[in-house]
Amino acid sequence: MLNNLLLLSMLMLTLVPIQMNGQENNSILCSDGIDNDGDGLIDCLDGECASLSNDGCTICSDGISFADTLLEYTPGCPVSDPFPLGALGVSDWSGAQMDAPEIVFLGQGGVLKLGFTDNLLANSGNNQDDLFVFEVGLAIEETELALRPFDLFTETQLITQGFPDLNSDGYFEMGTIRGSTSRVDIDSLLLGFTAGELKFDAIELTDIVDEPCNNGTPGADIDAVCALFYIPIDCKGVLNGLAIIDDCGECNEPSEPSFNQSCKDCNGIPNGTSEIDYCGVCLEIIDPSFNTSCEDENIIYIPNAFSPNNDGTNDNFAIFKPQDKDAQIISYKIFNRWGELIYQINNRPFDSTVAWWNGKYNGEDVEAGTYVYLIEVKFLFGEVRDFHGNVTVTR
Repeated sequence: MLNNLLLLSMLMLTLVPIQMNGQENNSILCSDGIDNDGDGLIDCLDGECASLSNDGCTICSDGISFADTLLEYTPGCPVSDPFPLGALGVSDWSGAQMDAPEIVFLGQGGVLKLGFTDNLLANSGNNQDDLFVFEVGLAIEETELALRPFDLFTETQLITQGFPDLNSDGYFEMGTIRGSTSRVDIDSLLLGFTAGELKFDAIELTDIVDEPCNNGTPGADIDAVCALFYIPIDCKGVLNGLAIIDDCGECNEPSEPSFNQSCKDCNGIPNGTSEIDYCGVCLEIIDPSFNTSCEDENIIYIPNAFSPNNDGTNDNFAIFKPQDKDAQIISYKIFNRWGELIYQINNRPFDSTVAWWNGKYNGEDVEAGTYVYLIEVKFLFGEVRDFHGNVTVTR
């Protein structure tokens, strides 16, 4: 007789959403730190990402260093950019028209705030550049740069050294950048700090007003922002952490026992589709032997769905034995998708007095959906068999 807890854990695998592989071919997917196409290469290490326009993966060789969340976009002219997410992820401007989805135009005095979620911009502790802003277009535009400190230590240093928070929004003015080669060395602005002491989680770019709005789409056109020196944040939010998204779509450290395990089927294959059938055998459901290897043995008919709507038809989750078989219910248990026992019967004969589950828990109707059953039946001559699977409640 199979252990009930082991059976339940295997059955619940069928309820875990599976993360499907996709492609790694645009600015967002190339900066998320995930192997989206399953080829073993992540972000800028993937050939599809490295081939994106504007050399983003050449200047900033690690995809997670790019800003990846839009915090605010306020255009400075009446016309706003129809694609405000264009400055996220890897640099990818193709050189097409200026209202292309790969960039964000600010307009005169426009404001763009971008955040880092899988890394923090930090100081390198030397004279190397720490920040790169990809600005495109023929004109050389001036833009005010402001950074948002990640922690109190960084904020205190900015205040102490006289960098203003002009708008009282947590962004401290760092000076002016201009043109398509906008590199910033944080250590040249805040002196005397070792690598990684100063941390920032967002950047603000404000276009400097220098021409009228009726002149096309004036102002800076931002393609991407990347941290040349950064501190990675793992999927659990830990600085320099080791946790990654595993093959099952879960965030775990490779050393954790659960790494790549949560989606294994009963054959131990990640994202596999084998299941324990009614005969207690682990098989693919398309296998001809699925549910048939024990046909000549004692069997119980168990429906896969019922509708507890009090219409007099199929209102209870009743199970049935062949008329020519003597049998007794040893246990009849129903679990929800979180593994919580919500109904049970013990030691009952197969007769009209059995109180089959009526789709309620604590007197209330359960939600429509899939539930797990574990049933033990004792046949004549003492044979005990386990039956387990899913039943769907419809309403």
